[in-house]
Amino acid sequence: MTSAILIPCAQTDWQAAGRFSSSTPVDVNEEGERQIEQWASMLADHAPATIYCSDRSPSDQTARLLAKQLNTKAKKVAHLEEIGMGLWEGLTPEQLKKRFGKAYKQWKGDPSSVHPPESEDLADGAERLLAVFNKLARKHRNECFGVVLGRLSFPAMRCNLEEAGFDVFWKMASDQPLRYLISADEDKVVLTT
Repeated sequence: MTSAILIPCAQTDWQAAGRFSSSTPVDVNEEGERQIEQWASMLADHAPATIYCSDRSPSDQTARLLAKQLNTKAKKVAHLEEIGMGLWEGLTPEQLKKRFGKAYKQWKGDPSSVHPPESEDLADGAERLLAVFNKLARKHRNECFGVVLGRLSFPAMRCNLEEAGFDVFWKMASDQPLRYLISADEDKVVLTT
């Protein structure tokens, strides 16, 4: 059986403040390091053969620290970067409400209905991530692998895997790794449980 573990990026100071970071390099903070230690304990029985990540912090930092604790390897893969936030990058929820009140409210209800200026379309980003995930699943048949995903990429991947609409996007966010049992054929990944 193939299993995939979706791993959220560990906490950063920006994340703690509610800021979104897709292209700005932000390091994991002390709480993030504690999260990684906790996740290593949780995943010890399901240690992934490889933990994949983007080449940007905090994704690569989360993967490297977790891989070290699990005695496995971390590997950077193209196209796993966080869904781009464009001009909303780095803004707090309060700043977004003040500057883009109506759009922000709509985005919190259904993020696929709003396209922040110069950002990546949520559906396009989700498809990009799923394409990489499908390749990794085929590569790791009958193994366990991990994928570190950003704050927006994590729920986007869950929506795709669980075939849920983006109207439940925010409910799919998690601060804990989630393990999926999957079957990978040539076209797509299918959940087996």
